Amino acid sequence: GVGLAFLSFSRDDENESDRIYAAQNITERRKAEQRIREAFALGENQPHTLSAQAHYLKVTGQPENALAVARTYLANQLEDRWGSEKTMLRLLQDAAIASGDYAEALGWFRKLIPECLEHEPLVDSNNIQKAVDLAHLLLLSGEKSQAEVLLNTIVQRYDEMYARGSANYPLGIAKVDALALLGQKPAAIAEMQRVVDDGFRLLWRWETEFNPNQASLRDDPGYMAIMDQLRSDVAAQLEASRAFKPDTVN
Repeated sequence: GVGLAFLSFSRDDENESDRIYAAQNITERRKAEQRIREAFALGENQPHTLSAQAHYLKVTGQPENALAVARTYLANQLEDRWGSEKTMLRLLQDAAIASGDYAEALGWFRKLIPECLEHEPLVDSNNIQKAVDLAHLLLLSGEKSQAEVLLNTIVQRYDEMYARGSANYPLGIAKVDALALLGQKPAAIAEMQRVVDDGFRLLWRWETEFNPNQASLRDDPGYMAIMDQLRSDVAAQLEASRAFKPDTVN
C-alpha cells in the first residue's frame, strides 16, 4: 500500500519525489519535509521534484509559495515528467478561481493543450487531467458550450481508457470531476465510489480535499461517506507503515 511506498523506492531524483508524495498521502509532514531536502540534494530544478515541492506547499497551507514554484516552472518551460505539468496548471487554476481573474491560467492551458480546444477535442491519457481543469475555467469564464463539449469528451474517453489499480494513474479521477462540473452529482458520486473500490488512493487529498472541481459534491452525504472511507483506510496504512520493519541482511 501507499503507506509503505516511501520505504522502498530507489535513490534517484524522481523516486525521491515519489517519496514526498507518499509521505504526504498519509499526512506524514515531517517525513515529506525530509524527502524534499533529500530530493533537492540530488539536483535542483528537476520537474518532478519541483512538482512535489509545489504540491507540498499547497497542502500545507502555503498557496502563494506553491504558485510561485508553478510560475517559475512554466516560465522556464521545463519538461513534463510524471504529471509535473498538470500539478503546476492546477495551481494556476486554483489561483484563478480564488481571484476571479482567469486570463493567466487560460493562457497557459491554451498554450500547452491546444488540442483540447479543437471542435472535436483530442483527449488522451497525457492531457485528460489538465483538460478537466481547463473545462472548469472555461465554465467560469462564460464559455459554457465549449466547456461542455470538452467535459463530455472527457467522460467518454475516460471510460475507454480506464484500468483498475495503479495502471489508472495517468487518468486520475478526471471522470468524477467532469461529471461534477456537468452538474451530474449522483453519477459523480457513484463514479467516486467505483474508483475508490477499485483502489484509488494516490494523491487522494490533492484529488479530493484540494480539488476545486469537486466543490459541488462536498456537502453530499454520499461523498462525505466516501471521504471517511478513504481517511480510515489511509490511517490504517499509516499504522502499518510505522510497524513495518524491512528485512535486514546479517
